[in-house]
Amino acid sequence: MASFSIQTRTLANSELRFKASVVVKKNGSIIHREAKIFKKKELAISWGKNITQELQKFAVNKHKTCLIGDLLDKFMNDRFLWDNTGRTKQYVIKMLSDCGIANIQSNSLRTSDLIEHCKNRLAAGAKPQTIYHDIAYLRSIMKKSLMNRMKN
Repeated sequence: MASFSIQTRTLANSELRFKASVVVKKNGSIIHREAKIFKKKELAISWGKNITQELQKFAVNKHKTCLIGDLLDKFMNDRFLWDNTGRTKQYVIKMLSDCGIANIQSNSLRTSDLIEHCKNRLAAGAKPQTIYHDIAYLRSIMKKSLMNRMKN
Protein backbone atom coordinates (compact mmCIF):
# COMPACT_ATOMS: atom_id res chain seq x y z
CA MET A 1 0.00 0.00 0.00
CA ALA A 2 1.55 3.30 -1.09
CA SER A 3 0.93 6.55 0.74
CA PHE A 4 2.47 10.00 0.88
CA SER A 5 2.79 12.80 3.40
CA ILE A 6 3.82 16.44 3.25
CA GLN A 7 6.04 18.05 5.87
CA THR A 8 6.72 21.77 6.11
CA ARG A 9 10.27 22.91 6.82
CA THR A 10 11.43 26.43 7.62
CA LEU A 11 14.87 27.43 6.36
CA ALA A 12 17.24 29.72 8.27
CA ASN A 13 16.14 32.64 6.07
CA SER A 14 12.46 31.95 7.02
CA GLU A 15 11.53 30.53 3.62
CA LEU A 16 9.26 27.50 3.57
CA ARG A 17 10.07 24.19 1.90
CA PHE A 18 7.73 21.24 1.53
CA LYS A 19 9.03 17.70 1.75
CA ALA A 20 6.89 15.05 0.07
CA SER A 21 7.58 11.54 1.37
CA VAL A 22 6.20 8.43 -0.34
CA VAL A 23 6.19 5.12 1.53
CA VAL A 24 5.14 1.68 0.31
CA LYS A 25 4.33 -0.93 2.94
CA LYS A 26 3.63 -4.61 2.56
CA ASN A 27 2.64 -6.83 5.49
CA GLY A 28 3.44 -4.01 7.90
CA SER A 29 7.01 -3.45 6.74
CA ILE A 30 8.36 -0.72 4.49
CA ILE A 31 9.48 -2.02 1.10
CA HIS A 32 10.10 1.31 -0.64
CA ARG A 33 10.60 4.92 0.46
CA GLU A 34 11.48 8.09 -1.40
CA ALA A 35 11.22 11.82 -0.75
CA LYS A 36 11.67 15.08 -2.57
CA ILE A 37 11.71 18.73 -1.44
CA PHE A 38 9.74 21.50 -3.20
CA LYS A 39 9.36 25.25 -2.91
CA LYS A 40 5.57 25.09 -3.39
CA LYS A 41 3.14 22.89 -1.50
CA GLU A 42 1.05 22.25 -4.63
CA LEU A 43 4.07 20.79 -6.42
CA ALA A 44 4.82 18.52 -3.46
CA ILE A 45 1.23 17.26 -3.35
CA SER A 46 1.16 16.69 -7.10
CA TRP A 47 4.46 14.78 -7.04
CA GLY A 48 3.31 12.70 -4.07
CA LYS A 49 0.05 11.75 -5.79
CA ASN A 50 1.79 10.86 -9.08
CA ILE A 51 4.48 8.71 -7.47
CA THR A 52 1.92 7.00 -5.23
CA GLN A 53 -0.25 6.13 -8.25
CA GLU A 54 2.74 4.80 -10.21
CA LEU A 55 3.90 2.67 -7.29
CA GLN A 56 0.39 1.36 -6.66
CA LYS A 57 0.08 0.36 -10.32
CA PHE A 58 3.51 -1.29 -10.19
CA ALA A 59 2.80 -3.13 -6.93
CA VAL A 60 -0.53 -4.49 -8.16
CA ASN A 61 0.45 -5.52 -11.68
CA LYS A 62 4.14 -6.25 -11.82
CA HIS A 63 5.49 -7.30 -8.46
CA LYS A 64 8.24 -9.81 -9.23
CA THR A 65 11.06 -11.13 -7.14
CA CYS A 66 14.34 -12.78 -8.04
CA LEU A 67 17.77 -13.41 -6.62
CA ILE A 68 20.12 -10.43 -6.27
CA GLY A 69 22.55 -12.41 -8.45
CA ASP A 70 19.91 -12.54 -11.21
CA LEU A 71 19.56 -8.75 -11.05
CA LEU A 72 23.32 -8.42 -11.35
CA ASP A 73 23.32 -10.81 -14.33
CA LYS A 74 20.51 -8.87 -16.03
CA PHE A 75 22.51 -5.68 -15.57
CA MET A 76 25.64 -7.29 -17.02
CA ASN A 77 23.69 -8.71 -19.99
CA ASP A 78 22.07 -5.37 -20.87
CA ARG A 79 24.58 -4.00 -23.40
CA PHE A 80 23.36 -0.40 -23.09
CA LEU A 81 23.81 -0.34 -19.31
CA TRP A 82 26.96 -2.45 -19.16
CA ASP A 83 28.83 -0.65 -21.95
CA ASN A 84 28.12 2.72 -20.30
CA THR A 85 29.47 1.53 -16.95
CA GLY A 86 32.98 2.34 -15.79
CA ARG A 87 35.67 -0.27 -15.29
CA THR A 88 35.60 -0.08 -11.48
CA LYS A 89 31.84 -0.49 -11.30
CA GLN A 90 32.00 -3.44 -13.69
CA TYR A 91 34.62 -5.11 -11.50
CA VAL A 92 32.57 -4.57 -8.33
CA ILE A 93 29.38 -5.91 -9.96
CA LYS A 94 31.19 -9.06 -11.11
CA MET A 95 32.60 -9.50 -7.61
CA LEU A 96 29.15 -9.02 -6.02
CA SER A 97 27.70 -11.75 -8.22
CA ASP A 98 30.17 -14.19 -6.60
CA CYS A 99 29.38 -13.14 -3.01
CA GLY A 100 26.83 -14.63 -0.65
CA ILE A 101 24.58 -11.60 -1.01
CA ALA A 102 23.83 -12.70 -4.59
CA ASN A 103 21.87 -15.69 -3.21
CA ILE A 104 19.29 -13.56 -1.39
CA GLN A 105 15.83 -12.90 -2.83
CA SER A 106 15.40 -9.25 -3.84
CA ASN A 107 12.20 -8.85 -1.85
CA SER A 108 13.70 -10.26 1.36
CA LEU A 109 16.98 -8.30 1.44
CA ARG A 110 17.39 -6.86 4.93
CA THR A 111 19.77 -4.43 6.54
CA SER A 112 21.29 -7.32 8.48
CA ASP A 113 22.18 -8.99 5.14
CA LEU A 114 24.02 -5.85 4.04
CA ILE A 115 25.80 -5.60 7.39
CA GLU A 116 26.85 -9.25 7.14
CA HIS A 117 28.19 -8.63 3.60
CA CYS A 118 30.15 -5.62 4.87
CA LYS A 119 31.62 -7.61 7.76
CA ASN A 120 32.66 -10.42 5.40
CA ARG A 121 34.32 -7.97 3.03
CA LEU A 122 36.09 -6.24 5.92
CA ALA A 123 37.36 -9.60 7.18
CA ALA A 124 38.65 -10.36 3.67
CA GLY A 125 40.78 -7.21 3.79
CA ALA A 126 38.63 -4.68 1.92
CA LYS A 127 38.85 -1.08 3.08
CA PRO A 128 35.75 0.90 4.14
CA GLN A 129 35.65 2.95 0.93
CA THR A 130 35.66 -0.26 -1.12
CA ILE A 131 32.79 -1.67 0.91
CA TYR A 132 30.94 1.61 0.38
CA HIS A 133 31.26 1.08 -3.38
CA ASP A 134 29.76 -2.40 -3.03
CA ILE A 135 26.67 -1.05 -1.33
CA ALA A 136 26.34 2.02 -3.55
CA TYR A 137 26.57 -0.02 -6.76
CA LEU A 138 24.16 -2.64 -5.45
CA ARG A 139 21.68 0.14 -4.63
CA SER A 140 22.14 1.62 -8.09
CA ILE A 141 21.39 -1.69 -9.80
CA MET A 142 18.34 -2.36 -7.65
CA LYS A 143 17.03 1.14 -8.35
CA LYS A 144 17.54 0.75 -12.12
CA SER A 145 15.82 -2.61 -11.99
CA LEU A 146 12.83 -1.08 -10.22
CA MET A 147 12.63 1.78 -12.70
CA ASN A 148 12.83 -0.58 -15.68
CA ARG A 149 9.99 -2.70 -14.26
CA MET A 150 7.86 0.41 -13.72
CA LYS A 151 8.38 1.52 -17.34
CA ASN A 152 7.45 -1.87 -18.82
